[in-house]
Amino acid sequence: GRTMDIVLQQTFVAWELIVVDDCSSDGTFTLLSQYAEQDPRISVYQNSYNQGVSRSMNFALHHAQAPLIARIDGDDEMLPDRLSAQVAFMNAHPEVGVLGTGALYVNEQGRVLKTVYCPETDAAVRAVLPYSNPIINPSVMVRRQLLVDNPYGDRFQRVMDYELWSRLLKKTQFHNLQQPL
Repeated sequence: GRTMDIVLQQTFVAWELIVVDDCSSDGTFTLLSQYAEQDPRISVYQNSYNQGVSRSMNFALHHAQAPLIARIDGDDEMLPDRLSAQVAFMNAHPEVGVLGTGALYVNEQGRVLKTVYCPETDAAVRAVLPYSNPIINPSVMVRRQLLVDNPYGDRFQRVMDYELWSRLLKKTQFHNLQQPL
């Protein structure tokens, strides 16, 4: 419920939310379905068996219509201007295919524990990528066609985003907004 409320509070309103419930057993699907009944921008799907994050992501991508895809998982949060800031940047920079942001790490009470920034420019991202992941996955926005042509792989579940960025190096430019969103 909290993640859904965070999406509904975005200042950018022309979004679509595709939720894939990967076999939760805590009533999440029922709650998500109630949101979908009240807002036509929300679509909810439930896997018939546990398929993992990458297959669930690819399934959601298959149903997406929007040209830009933003990640948010059930335990993530985003500030109200995240989508507005990222969409504006992506529209102004068609050469960029993967856009991350800074992030706030918070505890369960919402207290900020630390602020993290990532390398800003494409060159800086490329310099860091061989050694560590320079994109905070929950902050990422990616051009839909890039993900259609290069779906998430399921061989490396624990580092599926890192593996994807490595494959996309030859296909697009990267950038990180220097604000935690």
